[in-house]
Amino acid sequence: ARRLQSDRHVTAVAHSERSAARLAGHGIGSVLADLDAPLLPGCLATVADGAAVAYLVPPPESGTDDPRLERFLAGMGAARPSVLLYMSTTGVYGDTRGAPVTEASPLAPGNDRSRRRIAAEASAQAWCAARQARCVVLRVPGIYGPHRLPIERLQRGEPALCPEDAGPGNRIHVDDLVGACIAALDRPVSGAFNVTDGNPATTTEFLQRTAVLAGLPSPP
Repeated sequence: ARRLQSDRHVTAVAHSERSAARLAGHGIGSVLADLDAPLLPGCLATVADGAAVAYLVPPPESGTDDPRLERFLAGMGAARPSVLLYMSTTGVYGDTRGAPVTEASPLAPGNDRSRRRIAAEASAQAWCAARQARCVVLRVPGIYGPHRLPIERLQRGEPALCPEDAGPGNRIHVDDLVGACIAALDRPVSGAFNVTDGNPATTTEFLQRTAVLAGLPSPP
């Protein structure tokens, strides 16, 4: 929102008064909406119509679908956004035992968490197709950056897998993810895209590198 507000009118959907006040401190207006409640504010449809909508809310912690997204889509009513961005996860590919994936790889969820994401992707795409609105799904791995580094884990001295036992990983820096979101909103693309930093370092390598940069002992 901060990146976009210099040249766009940005409205956030906030879950609480506290979040709304925090957003207001950055000059960002908001609509209060509890996506776990049965009814959403009617102004959501007005705000969303013709707008670029970025949906970043995770599904609930149980089940195999995403009722939060379903309520949000229903709450937009007859609105037709210019684009709907849904942030998903690379977990939809399941455990490939280290094999690389592309957007054409089969979806093979190994748990309900990933099944919820697949259901949400399908809901977002079907909702947009019915309105002839553009839909972009970003499949995102682990996010790192300020306040998103395993510093406390390293300080606790938690062990890591031996390098020879650790499989490849995927991550993206939060600033690069913001750039990918903006590109998805601005460019005439649709469909699903994997977004990573292109470095398949293992979690062990990531922990070791972070320890060096933070001046902390390497994990045992």
